[in-house]
Amino acid sequence: MAAMITFALLLWSMRRSMRCGRGSRAVGIFLAGIVQFGETASLARIIAALLILTGVVFMKSATA
Repeated sequence: MAAMITFALLLWSMRRSMRCGRGSRAVGIFLAGIVQFGETASLARIIAALLILTGVVFMKSATA
């Protein structure tokens, strides 16, 4: 029984860290697209990237 609980908690923590990693990668790809490929940096896209980054920061701070 203890092994099942330990495994469930391990999976739960891995899912949360994967979400943070995906969010930070999405912002990194957004920035790379602007810098390397000359994509447009509209206000809506910048706000969306900031919202993703804010969510990642809050999720990381909630785990501390």
